[in-house]
Amino acid sequence: MMNVLRPGPPGSPMKAPSLASASLSLALLASCGPADATAVDSAGVEQDTARIDAPAPLASRAREVLLVDGESALQRVVVIGASMSDGYGLEVGLDEVLDAMILREHDLVEANASTYFFTSPRTMGPDAVELASDLDPTLVVGIDFLFWFGYGSVNRDGKPLASEDERLDLLEIGLSLLDELHCPLVVGDFPNMADAVGGMLDASQLPEPGTLVRLNRRLRGWAAERASVAVVGLSDAVTALRSNRAFAIGRLSYPAGSTSSLLQADHLHPTLEGMTVIAHLIGLEILGLGLASDSDLELDPAQVLPGLNRETGEAR
Repeated sequence: MMNVLRPGPPGSPMKAPSLASASLSLALLASCGPADATAVDSAGVEQDTARIDAPAPLASRAREVLLVDGESALQRVVVIGASMSDGYGLEVGLDEVLDAMILREHDLVEANASTYFFTSPRTMGPDAVELASDLDPTLVVGIDFLFWFGYGSVNRDGKPLASEDERLDLLEIGLSLLDELHCPLVVGDFPNMADAVGGMLDASQLPEPGTLVRLNRRLRGWAAERASVAVVGLSDAVTALRSNRAFAIGRLSYPAGSTSSLLQADHLHPTLEGMTVIAHLIGLEILGLGLASDSDLELDPAQVLPGLNRETGEAR
């Protein structure tokens, strides 16, 4: 069973966003790593819980929500990315989940995501960014856009990787593409998907653990220099899922043994419920950037799920 934590009052023990005074005058929130926590199960027995903290609620919900060129950031949301965003194995994509999560009046969330992004991120990436830009977005969500600019088995020239350093070169290409977007942006970091090797992933496509650290360090550094960019900690979330222990993520908590309800059997893509959890994390980052208030978003997956197609047995 999932528990939902509603935002606490100012001063609750969560990391607070740093504020600045630029056009989008909230600086990027620092990433929140896992910390030890304790949960109590229904029998009153304490159990270790992995904790992935969420951005804290804004210090004052009376604070004016920041606008993007005079409009709500939720007005024209565009999703770009690969198979997760495209809803692999599901009947809905991330765009439809976000559409169900946004409560305020807005245009239909658009998607420029493709399950085949992995075949050529160096050509499909520019196309996705260009198509997104043509839609004049107020917010772009690229939760897995960068994934294949770190994973994969070929370098920036399309030749087999000669070293792990070439994965960092690929990341620079992905980051330069995202710099062409002129609106707020939410991206995901690089999780360790080693459990998918032998199935959806070949061993040659998996970055070494040290490379994942370097990729995420570079991504976080890049994002920290851009006040309107936020990074969802997929790496921490996947680490918690792989443990199959009880864990808390954002404002949600799950008991031990929840992995199969959130991750498909391929160990790479989320289930529909898992997709709503990713949307939850995206929503928290949107709040952290000051681009929405709690009343603009439904952050409880249990409230979002009924409006979505629950069929997850085959790819769209």
